[in-house]
Amino acid sequence: MSRVVAIIIVVLVTVIDGCSWQMAGVNMTSGERLFRSNCRSCHTLPNPKSQTDSDWVSLVKRYGSQIDLVPEVQAKIIAYLQRVN
Repeated sequence: MSRVVAIIIVVLVTVIDGCSWQMAGVNMTSGERLFRSNCRSCHTLPNPKSQTDSDWVSLVKRYGSQIDLVPEVQAKIIAYLQRVN
């Protein structure tokens, strides 16, 4: 019985998390979505205000190239970071 409850909890958490991501994503720009999905894959997300605009260009190009982000995606991420900086 406890195994069934555990499975139900896992399913509910997964569904709720997916819904909240979609709901939160409604107001996100494509640059913010790309930043969150790509940068989170390697580390916790930094505060966009933690670097200067020029630092973001260097960082996104350096690390974006390491994970094969195409220049268009890098540009959208940089634009987002600089806009909220």
